[in-house]
Amino acid sequence: MLKVLKVEAYPVLVSNLTRGEIINELPSPWYFDHILIMARVEGEKFFLDPVSEFIPFGELTPQMQNRPALLILKNKGKLIKTPDTLAYQNQEEVIIEGKLTENGDLNQTVEVREYGNNALTFKELFSLFKNKEQIYFIFSKLAGYFFGNAELYETYISNIEEINFPFRFNFHSYTKKYAQNTADLYYFRLPIFSSFKMFSLVRQHPLERLTPLVLGSNGQIDKRIHLILPKGFKVKAFPSVTYLKNSVGTFQLTYYQEGDDLWYYSRLIINPSIVPPSQYKDLKSLIETSYQLEDEIVLLEKDKS
Repeated sequence: MLKVLKVEAYPVLVSNLTRGEIINELPSPWYFDHILIMARVEGEKFFLDPVSEFIPFGELTPQMQNRPALLILKNKGKLIKTPDTLAYQNQEEVIIEGKLTENGDLNQTVEVREYGNNALTFKELFSLFKNKEQIYFIFSKLAGYFFGNAELYETYISNIEEINFPFRFNFHSYTKKYAQNTADLYYFRLPIFSSFKMFSLVRQHPLERLTPLVLGSNGQIDKRIHLILPKGFKVKAFPSVTYLKNSVGTFQLTYYQEGDDLWYYSRLIINPSIVPPSQYKDLKSLIETSYQLEDEIVLLEKDKS
C-alpha cells in the first residue's frame, strides 16, 4: 500500500518486552513476535504499528519501544533498536479542586490527564466499557477508594477515538466528615488520587528482585491540589517539603498557604522502563517515600492571632 503511494517503507521484525534481548551469536526467528513498518517521509524515519487503533502516527506501544528489532532491507537485514520515549512524554497529571466545609465535609472535583503511553493504556482500557453505567461504577469505586465514603455526582471521559490528544477523565464527589474536627482543630489526610501502577509496586512487590522489573514505560506523575480551608484556620502540620533523587528518578513535594487557600504540588519521575535488580531498591524506596509523605496527616489550627 505504501509503495503504491510512493512512500519508502520496510518491514521491521521486533520482540516485545516478554522476549528479552537478542543474542547476536545465536540468530533465530523465534526472537521476534511482532512486525512494524519503518517509513521515510520527507527524509524523516517513522515507525508505524498497524495493530492498535489508538496509536498516534509515528508512535509505538510501550511494549514496542526501545526494543531489539530486525530491519529488513532490500538485500539484507540490520539489527536496530526501536525508538524510546522520555519520561515527561508519558505524563500523568492530577488536578484536584476541593473545599473543606466547617463541619469537615469535602467537596471536590478530580481531573486526570494522561499523555503518551499512559493515554494509550487508558484509551484501550475504557474502550472495554460499552455504556455509561459501567463507567459510573468504575468512577464510584475510585472515588470511594481514595476519598472515603464519597458520593459521586458527575463523571466525564474524553473521546477515546481522538488519538492525537491526551486522554482525560474527571469526576465530582462529596465526602461527609472527611476531616475530623474540634472547635480549634481539623485533621485529615490529603485528598490525593494515586497511580495504580505505582501503588501496586509499593504494596505487592517484594523487597528484592533477582530479575529485571518490567514497568512497560517510564513516566512522570504531577499532582496539584487546591483546597479551600474553613475560615480562620492555618496549617499546623503538613507533609515535609521534600526533594529526593536516586538512580531511577526524583520526587519533589512542596506546599504553601495563602489566606484560606492551601496549595500542594508534587512530581514523581521514573526514568527507566525496565529496572535492573541493582536499581530495584531505589525504585521501591522512591515510590514508598512519596506515598508515605502523601499519606501523612494534615493538621489545621484555629488562628488566634
